[in-house]
Amino acid sequence: MSEETERNKAMVRAWIEAIERKDIDTALSYASDDYVWQGMAPQGMTRVQGKENFRVAVMEFLDALPDLKIDILDMVAEGDRVAIRLREVGHHTGIEWCGVKPAGARVEWYPFDFYRIENGKLAEEWFTDDPYTIFKALGIKEIV
Repeated sequence: MSEETERNKAMVRAWIEAIERKDIDTALSYASDDYVWQGMAPQGMTRVQGKENFRVAVMEFLDALPDLKIDILDMVAEGDRVAIRLREVGHHTGIEWCGVKPAGARVEWYPFDFYRIENGKLAEEWFTDDPYTIFKALGIKEIV
């Protein structure tokens, strides 16, 4: 693998580790100013642009699952793209999330994230969560 590809993989790993620690300032140091975070979240299709908008969106999620753990299960990279498969697990003990008040439910799911790197920074992320699994864990019975 090229040095650039290895640097890109290391950056994505550092990004995920910072988010898991809730060190959003460090995470955002890897992102471009107009970073785009988009994909299928439990609340539906999501598109957030800009570092500060990402901070608000990710903190809502992290505040809902304060003990969240993120494991990188697979990572593949080529050129300016990095793809990862994750395991995320936490307990819903923080704030209301997906319209559900916290009741301690254990939530575990396996998302996929795809990143594009531009000028040494994360420029875009496409993600797919597993809303069905998340809703089921939260006790949401009616899934539209």
